[in-house]
Amino acid sequence: MRNRFAMPLSIVLAAAAFTTMAAPPAYVPLEQRLTAEQMRNTGLDGLSEAQLRELNAILAADARPAPAAPAKREATRAPVEARLVGRFTGWRTGTVFTLDDGSRWQVSEGSFDARPVEAPRVTIKPGLLSGWYMHVEGQPVVASVRRAR
Repeated sequence: MRNRFAMPLSIVLAAAAFTTMAAPPAYVPLEQRLTAEQMRNTGLDGLSEAQLRELNAILAADARPAPAAPAKREATRAPVEARLVGRFTGWRTGTVFTLDDGSRWQVSEGSFDARPVEAPRVTIKPGLLSGWYMHVEGQPVVASVRRAR
């Protein structure tokens, strides 16, 4: 037979552990953190009460957790629709294409020969897990590409 307190106790312990992990550590003032010798060696013992209070306030504000960084914009993985600048004749591994939006894309692998076309429309879409694929309007194949630097 199970102990009737086992489940409630485990819930309480888990909740306590979670709240302990979630709470940011409280700021401890310098005069409580450092020994008299450390205060003297760093010159902090020469500060007035007001200066020490101000320094502790600055350090306490800095000790607060930074706001979470904004999530990566989904736009960075949004499809790109533009026109190639210049004449398209196909690609080889390493070919760099410049689009009329200013972005540059480099073919990762493969080759394809095409009839010359002036400034065709292209669509560059993210792959399911990674990578990008460029489709040139009117062409039967796609190129594996990456942003060029």
